[in-house]
Amino acid sequence: MSEQTKRIVSYCVMGLAVTLLLLGFIIGFVDKGKKKSVDDNSIQTPNGNAEGDIWKCASKEGTKEKSLNEIEGADSKKEESGNNDVVEENPEKNYLKVPEEVSKNPTQNDMFSNKDLEKTMEIANEFALKFHEFDKASPVKHLESVEGLLDQGYISYLRDSEEEMITGLKDVKGIVSRKVLSVEIKEPVAPTLIAISWDAVVISEVIDRDGKTRRNKDVYSLMFEKDDSRKFQIIEYYLNYDDKR
Repeated sequence: MSEQTKRIVSYCVMGLAVTLLLLGFIIGFVDKGKKKSVDDNSIQTPNGNAEGDIWKCASKEGTKEKSLNEIEGADSKKEESGNNDVVEENPEKNYLKVPEEVSKNPTQNDMFSNKDLEKTMEIANEFALKFHEFDKASPVKHLESVEGLLDQGYISYLRDSEEEMITGLKDVKGIVSRKVLSVEIKEPVAPTLIAISWDAVVISEVIDRDGKTRRNKDVYSLMFEKDDSRKFQIIEYYLNYDDKR
């Protein structure tokens, strides 16, 4: 083999070796890249279901997007309603709110029905007419006449078996007779608003033990409640209460 032929063969062997070496590097690099890709997928999809994870991710983003759309929709509705800044009140927080139709200084008309007010006014008028009349010849007649109008327990409190002990006679001491001339039923200046109450203003003609005649003005302060049969009765009264304070 000539010297030139040997040189050619040597160059070919060296070229082949370099080619094989380069090929080995390329194959190794590709395998390493594939392994890294597999490892990354195993971290992102521990159950090996890549499509499932992609769906979950899309679903989460979709929910977030939906929430944003709902908020934007609500805002757009608020703008369409005229940009009013009126905030709807929670009805649970309104239970202490005074109704608009009731004035700052409520009266009995605001708190009780007209039917109950009219009925109690009738009772107050009848009570004043009967109870204020007095004749010394029948000293307990005024007590007996208001049975059914005045609570029976209160009548029992006013009466006693001995005439000189009758509490109901203390307001007619020194009077021979008393005749009612007029009765006016008025709402008290400061009604309790817990129960219906009326003031009965009575003008009467009085004859005293000396035979003198005079006109008196008396005011009964009356409070009403319903009895067991659901009928209104006077449960308590005061005569000229404001004058005695």
